Parts: sequence; C-alpha cells; structure tokens
Amino acid sequence: MDIIRTMLADMHYELQATVLDSAEWGAFEQRKRLVMAAVTRGVNFSFESLVRPAIEPGTLADILEPVALDDARWSRMDGLKDKAERDAAAGKGFAMQIFDGASSKICTLTKGLTKNRSADAKIQHPTNPDLLRIPGRLD
Repeated sequence: MDIIRTMLADMHYELQATVLDSAEWGAFEQRKRLVMAAVTRGVNFSFESLVRPAIEPGTLADILEPVALDDARWSRMDGLKDKAERDAAAGKGFAMQIFDGASSKICTLTKGLTKNRSADAKIQHPTNPDLLRIPGRLD
C-alpha cells in the first residue's frame, strides 16, 4: 500500500481509501473490502458523497435457480456435519454456514465452492432440513 500511495503521489494523484460493506450496496454476499480511489489533485471526491442504491428487500429464493426436491444435488452431507461437530468440540471456530430460501444474506461464495468444504455456504432443502446442497449449478 505504501508503494501504491508513493507512486500515485508521484503521478500527482491523491489517494483515498475506505472499507465498504457490499451489503450496504445491495449485494446478497456480505463482504467488507478495501476500496481505493486515485483522484487528480484539485478534483473533489469523497466516499461519503457516493449515493447508495435503494435496496429492495429480497431473499435467496428470489435469485436461486430452481432445483427439484428430489434432485441428486441434495445430500445429507453427514461427513461435513460430523466434521463440524469435531471442529466445534476442538474449539477451531469453523462452522457450517447453512442458508435457506428465506435468507436475506449469504456468506461469501468462494472460488473453491464446488469442493464442498465444510465452511462454505450450503443451501438447506425446503422441506427436509437434513438435506443440503451447494449453491449454483454443478452440471
């Protein structure tokens, strides 16, 4: 960051940085990220002046693809549930993150989501709470 600041200052830019929460901008994924703006000296800019969009209340059911109740993607995931119990007992701080159609937010969907890791997001079956699936299409 020091190198970036120095280089932009040498090019006569003023750098402003802040942390923004994507949920405040209408995203379902809750992510806080460092955002930087390099502005030509003399140009007025502030992150506080940005206008946040009107956020329409919604749920994951509004954006999830329809999956049949008997689709093969639904699974008990007993191995992951057992691992979650072991992790909790060991105080590791990892936990399954389970969401359903009524959820208004979801954790960050990671690059390795399809590996079906224990702490990645899972969608709960609408009628059988023992069944879970990975968000998104795998076919």
